Amino acid sequence: MDEQTPAMQESVLGMPLADFETLLTEVLVAGLILYMCYIIWKIGRNSKAGRFGMTVLFVVLGLGMLGVVVKPIIAKVLGIG
Repeated sequence: MDEQTPAMQESVLGMPLADFETLLTEVLVAGLILYMCYIIWKIGRNSKAGRFGMTVLFVVLGLGMLGVVVKPIIAKVLGIG
């Protein structure tokens, strides 16, 4: 009795709840990454970092964001995700 039949599954905006959560997570993470890029740019601008300083900021602080982007790609290539 605990299992739901397909007709009883929850849906949001006409799509299954799991698909909606996956889509929403991807969109919100992308938004956070864009916001973090803006923060890095603002830090560089306020500290009057030159071209080299701005490059270092984006490379060093951007590596963490790169891990979030690359992880699903690697998982898909390896077939574990």
